[in-house]
Amino acid sequence: MTAETISFKTKVLKGFYWLSIGTFVGQLSSWISTIIVIRLLLPKDYGLMAMAGSVIALLTTFSELGVGASLVQAERMTEKEIRQIYGFVLTCSLAGWLICHAVAPLIAHFYNERGLVLILRVMNINFILIALYMIPQSLFIREMNFKKKTTIDVSAQIGSALVTLVLALQGMGVWALVVGAIALNLIKAVVFNLTYAVRYKPIFNFQGAKSFITFGATLTGGRLLYTLYNLSDTIIVGRFLGQYVLGIYSVAVSLASIPAEKVLPLINQISFTSYARIQDDRERINRNVLRTTRVIAFAGFPLFWGMAGVAPEALPLVLGPKWVSAVVPFQLLCIVLPLKSLGPVLATTINAIGDVKVNLYNTALTGIVMVIAFMIGVQKGIIGVCIAWILAYPAVFVITSLINLRVLGIPVKTYVAELSFPCLASAMMLLCIMMMKQPVNLFPPLFVLSILISGGVLIYFCLTLIFKKEAYAEIIKLVR
Repeated sequence: MTAETISFKTKVLKGFYWLSIGTFVGQLSSWISTIIVIRLLLPKDYGLMAMAGSVIALLTTFSELGVGASLVQAERMTEKEIRQIYGFVLTCSLAGWLICHAVAPLIAHFYNERGLVLILRVMNINFILIALYMIPQSLFIREMNFKKKTTIDVSAQIGSALVTLVLALQGMGVWALVVGAIALNLIKAVVFNLTYAVRYKPIFNFQGAKSFITFGATLTGGRLLYTLYNLSDTIIVGRFLGQYVLGIYSVAVSLASIPAEKVLPLINQISFTSYARIQDDRERINRNVLRTTRVIAFAGFPLFWGMAGVAPEALPLVLGPKWVSAVVPFQLLCIVLPLKSLGPVLATTINAIGDVKVNLYNTALTGIVMVIAFMIGVQKGIIGVCIAWILAYPAVFVITSLINLRVLGIPVKTYVAELSFPCLASAMMLLCIMMMKQPVNLFPPLFVLSILISGGVLIYFCLTLIFKKEAYAEIIKLVR
């Protein structure tokens, strides 16, 4: 192993270390605050926020047209190109702000919620705030300086959580969520620009930056399709079932997705940056893709399926009785989330090696299938939408994974082998959890929950030691 390889590996591991520590600290405070806020607010508050958030997320896709990622992916970058990209980001973000302001009444009419107009017009300040920190954030990632980036992200998360909590305690309802979201980006905009050593002035002449804009625009096509399909369930539920049901659904989705949404982005940030630096070494990339898949599957299947098993005991205890109707949607969503966690690993790798058209095709296919499934499922209410996830997503996961594996040159049997044990062992663990409920259900809820969680962990641990001891040893070594 060369000195250059060792140095690169050290950077990757240090980056993962700082992102992991930061994610744990930031999310611990954020989770505590989120649970308290959920207990304080009503489902309709979360329904309104989900409606507004879906529009903002969709328009944010256009706020920089993927050129932030091109900063990370490019092998070489000049100061002029950085300044051109900054100007381009500001231009797109201003356009997003104007569009959001103009279409707010139409969105409110679509959802039949007049209160959305003001919420959208206040929240669209996020377009400008994101543009202001896009360049320093992307440059920190490019330089693999994840220590500083993580410190800023954690500070913003804690600040946002505190703002949301204080306003919720003051009875501000949905506005606690709105102002908290703005506070997150405001803190990032201020601190990223104060922290990065160089401050670039934007150039609004984009001649010579065509390659970055083209890469970013192609990447944005995939992101837009991904965002559309990822938000399609929220949009469809909000349009046909109303804000109250959407609030129940959005909280179920949010809580079920917490492990994936908080851990996977840091893995994907590290993967995209590191694979982009070694994009010509395909064998090395594939080896690490399989390792990442192995770790996510090993932890993801038991975590999500275990959450599904204990949800009837955990959610009412943690969130309060008004959220009991979120239990079944939460359980159904947890069943499919291991696959949703694995999908981005291959997609991120495809983007890192510059083959973004493959992801564009895959995302279009996924979006079409899932939207059709949601439109059919919503006829049976919130449970029908969740069943649509369970029936349709595994099918598109298999198809898109086969395409990605062929592009990367990874044998299908090798990839499936990484998933088989975690899947089977987790199914056995879930079955045992369900069988344990009858003997202990007369005890206090907290005691029952503790027994079920402990029993599930013990069962999966024993199965691993018996049938997959080498995988356990490898993951312990990787963590160390």
